[in-house]
Formats: sequence, C-alpha cells, structure tokens
Amino acid sequence: LGHVWKIPAAGGQMTQLTKVAGEYLQPAWAPDGRELVVTRGTGGFLRQHSVSNNAWYELRRIGANGEFDQRVTDVNRPYVASRPGMPRRPIVQAWYGPDGRIFYVADMHASGVWEIDATHFHVLKFLATGAGTHGLYVSRNTRDLYITNRGEGSISVLYFATRRLVAKWRLPGGGSPDMGGVSADGKGLWLS
Repeated sequence: LGHVWKIPAAGGQMTQLTKVAGEYLQPAWAPDGRELVVTRGTGGFLRQHSVSNNAWYELRRIGANGEFDQRVTDVNRPYVASRPGMPRRPIVQAWYGPDGRIFYVADMHASGVWEIDATHFHVLKFLATGAGTHGLYVSRNTRDLYITNRGEGSISVLYFATRRLVAKWRLPGGGSPDMGGVSADGKGLWLS
C-alpha cells in the first residue's frame, strides 16, 4: 500500500500528501489547485485482484500541500457516510466540474455518476449513465464530461453548463470502454 505524493514539474523536493496508506486511484485536482479528491481502496489490485475486488473504498479530499487529508465517505457510496451497514459499492473515479463547486463520482454498481457538493459533501443528484460506469474524462474546453460505461459498451456525455446528459455513444460490437483520456488538441477521446 502506498501514498499520494506531489512532485514539482521542474524537479525538487517531493511532498507526501496523504496520511493514511492505501491503494490510491485516479487523483483529480480541483480547478483552483488547492486540493484534490482521490479514491482509496484496501489494496485488492496490489494483491493481484481487480480493483472491484477491494473490500471497501473511500473517497478522500486532500490539501495541495498535505495540510489536510479528510475522508469524504467511509463506505463506497457517497451518501452513506453517516449510515454504516449500507451496501458498499466500488467508486472508481472522481472528477471536479470546471468551477470546482461540484465533483462527479463514477459508481460501477449503481451504473451512474453521483454529483457531490464539493464544499459540504452532500449528494446533489444521481445520473444513471449506463451499466458499469467507470471512467471520467473532461473535454479540453471543459464543456463536457465523458463517462465510460464498461458493462454496456457506451460513453455518456454530460454537459457541465446544464449538468445534464446530452448524448450516449455506443461502441460498434459492444466492447468495454475502460480508462483513457482526451488528446492534447481536444479532438480525440481514446479509451482502452
């Protein structure tokens, strides 16, 4: 198990940002650069299991210089932090909206995305996107959020300005879109 570190792009002293060891996945920086959210699991991947075999997950909010490391959830669904015993689900990835007021959390088992208030950490709404929701990728112009749905071979598109789903693209022959990114020029979305 490990930690999240910040390393200056020009080189220099590394800063450990996390206080609790774990299997950290998909860190996402807030637009203002003052904090990040990251998914932390129990280490299923490191034990040569898939990430979805982690015994539990939590979402953590971490200061840009390690000044705080705060648990947002203590189980796998953002809205049950104060309700132990609720079903646990793998949160795969979290990502901030362009203004930093909201972050989005992909929930594979609920097959959608949770919209979370980034200041008070309460659920604003749930958007059903498709079976096996997995990856979140922001367009280069920060207009859209591309959401991969592994279980049905599709990509949902969320328009940030309205916070609504505006399109669903299906892969020919199905497939299982997983992790990926947006090209530097913003003209291509690539997925594994």
